[in-house]
Amino acid sequence: MKLYYLSLSEIPSLAAHSVHVMKMCSAFASMGLDVTLYCRNGAFPCDDPYAFYSVENRTFTLKRLPFYPIRILGTLLQTFAMLCILLSHRIRGERGVYYGRDPFSLCCAAWPGLPVAIELHMVPVRRSWK
Repeated sequence: MKLYYLSLSEIPSLAAHSVHVMKMCSAFASMGLDVTLYCRNGAFPCDDPYAFYSVENRTFTLKRLPFYPIRILGTLLQTFAMLCILLSHRIRGERGVYYGRDPFSLCCAAWPGLPVAIELHMVPVRRSWK
């Protein structure tokens, strides 16, 4: 089964969420899934991200989106790039599950009708919902 892990985390990075993303991809690949990780290219130089994160299973594919240092505009550009990738998957008829923690990327995947799964560490709460 094909699993596309959608992440706006920078790889490589010193942030904890980037470690989590790499370890999750390694775990999914160890279970026999064909995993492709879409992530942002980090500003931190690194030749081997698998070694940087001490990932045991190197069988998953890393596809990096360009890094835009401009905060809001950069996130919008990366989300647009992710949408283009997802639309191309839909047009080519690629099958698989689109997984991640980023609601914007997963909304982009759900919009053209691709199957999605979201990982939540807590239920989102808005003050206006109380």
